[in-house]
Amino acid sequence: MDSMHLRVVGDDELLNHLRRMLGSWRRKQFEMAEAGSYVVEEELQRNYSQGPIFSRSALLYRSVHAFVEVLGDRTRSGAGTPEIYAAVLETGMVIEGKPYLHFLTRDGVWVTTRQVRIPPFRAAELAADEAEPQVRGIYERGVRTFVEG
Repeated sequence: MDSMHLRVVGDDELLNHLRRMLGSWRRKQFEMAEAGSYVVEEELQRNYSQGPIFSRSALLYRSVHAFVEVLGDRTRSGAGTPEIYAAVLETGMVIEGKPYLHFLTRDGVWVTTRQVRIPPFRAAELAADEAEPQVRGIYERGVRTFVEG
């Protein structure tokens, strides 16, 4: 026959124990969020260095950074870039000249045209999808180690 041993504790001791557990859980959340954001950061950098020719940019690659924010009892994390060109890549854009655009291509050819269309390249969305299995694993292992103590 199985037996169970219970220990009765006072309210103060129980509250102190729960506070310690909550503090430990918040630290664990931060650690998991930080690890996950670095995985997304690496995927986004890879996308900017190996994507279509119009997305390959050392400026974008260097500007990608991981972040973790703790707002009260919430933790938010991710990776991104403050560069406006990243938003242009995500959504695409048509640049129109007034009346013409005149620019030099990578091949050294001068081009004159009324507009240039930059097709969307969803680098951030792709990075999140690619990183999802690894991030899920980080959280599963983190919760398991926290629960198992």
